[in-house]
Amino acid sequence: MLQMIQNKNLLDSVESIIGKNIVLHHTKLFYKPKKIGSAFPLHQDWSYFPTKKNTMIAAIIHLSDANKDMGCVRIIP
Repeated sequence: MLQMIQNKNLLDSVESIIGKNIVLHHTKLFYKPKKIGSAFPLHQDWSYFPTKKNTMIAAIIHLSDANKDMGCVRIIP
């Protein structure tokens, strides 16, 4: 996972959004097989990890196809 996070293309993209001082806050792995497991209700991450000047972003790397049947991530502005 660390190799994916340190990928130059990913880091360059993040730098273009938040600047050069990139800090890894945490990593998470969700194992979500099709139609198995429990629901993960809609939520807002910012309240759990508040930042100054909205300098936190999240990146998702799917290791398999993500589709509606898999319960893929939805972002609601």
